[in-house]
Amino acid sequence: MESNKAKALKCADCGKLLRTAAEAQDHAEAFGHANFAETAEEIVAQVCTECGKPCESQTAMDLHKKRTGHQNFEQKSISTAIYSKSDASTMSSSAPATAASAATDVAMAESEATPEEPVDPEVLAAEPNDPDLVANLDQGALDTLVNSMGFSRKTAEKALYKTGTSNIEAVVTWIAEHENDADFHAPLKKSAHTGAAESTSSAGTSEQKLSKEEAAIRARELQERLRQRRLEKEKQEEREREVNRIKSGKQMSQTKQELEDLQRKRQLEELKREKIEAAKEKERLRKLLEEDRRERFGSKAVSSSSSTEAAPAAAPAVAKKSPAELMSLALRMIRTLYRPDVRPGVAKTALTTMRVYVKNVVDHPDEEKYRKIRVTNEAFQTRVGKVNGGIDFLKAVGFVEDGDFLALQAVDKGVLQKGVDLLEENIIALE
Repeated sequence: MESNKAKALKCADCGKLLRTAAEAQDHAEAFGHANFAETAEEIVAQVCTECGKPCESQTAMDLHKKRTGHQNFEQKSISTAIYSKSDASTMSSSAPATAASAATDVAMAESEATPEEPVDPEVLAAEPNDPDLVANLDQGALDTLVNSMGFSRKTAEKALYKTGTSNIEAVVTWIAEHENDADFHAPLKKSAHTGAAESTSSAGTSEQKLSKEEAAIRARELQERLRQRRLEKEKQEEREREVNRIKSGKQMSQTKQELEDLQRKRQLEELKREKIEAAKEKERLRKLLEEDRRERFGSKAVSSSSSTEAAPAAAPAVAKKSPAELMSLALRMIRTLYRPDVRPGVAKTALTTMRVYVKNVVDHPDEEKYRKIRVTNEAFQTRVGKVNGGIDFLKAVGFVEDGDFLALQAVDKGVLQKGVDLLEENIIALE
């Protein structure tokens, strides 16, 4: 008996016993196992007592019962389950046909049996379809399903392949009918033996086919879910855009604030520099005035002026300048400190404004409103008050300080007209 035993092949990775090299090759391709060795262990199977077909698993036995109606099995080793002449003489007339399908039943049973190493569903879902199987699909229908309706490319390819049509309604109906199948997300693959696509959907055998009305309802429900999914995606994208817009706005505001701070800093530095230059220019004018006084009145007048500065209580200087001279000095200071190439427009604006003040008094000497200037007025401060020499000129024509005003107590038309003439001459000189 021992000499008649057929040696089996045993997988060293999972321990499965295989009868032939072909079975070992199929097992290696299915599970990636490559270590096999011959063994004397017997392969035990449930053998049908009516036709002698060996079933190595419960699934194969159940399938055989369903296909043939045979219900009686006994446990035997594969080596003793080989058909003999005595067995063949007791078989029914249908046994040859049944035996002819034995190999198919075994293959189907093995394919439906629980695998030793189950495939991770997430890994299966991530695996793409076979490129050769989907190469000739209708690209227009594929783009519609993916871009317009929101299906994944893998699902759309599989549905187009399975239905064999580019009719969108038929494809969506197929998806609605099979979306709950356990292998719905499994990729399309070629069969190792035939080169055709393997059948991955069990819906045709395990579920009752949907009616047209039910399929249409399922298709509408599926499209509604896809629409809701697109809306959620659009809302999420809108929220992300709004967050990015707010973030960008904050960055722009911060940048604008930094630029404004830098601009203010530059303006302060410019004002400080101008103030220093004005002080230097004022000192230079003071020295010119002293030099002019020395030329006119000699060294005695200069020493008298110096003693006056040292002792404020001393008597005032002997020489007193006329209004015309004081006006000329004030205008000279304005034109010197605010040259057009350094401070364009400042001198001309000041002179033009003062001309209006003085000319109004000349033309309307009896009107009180023209004889008072509010010094706290912002326009006055900007055009005349903050300009060195501006208030000095107005005082030279007769205005005196009176609280928040410069007031003209007595009208001297000769002095006022002289002021207008000097202002017009200097305005023309600036142009």
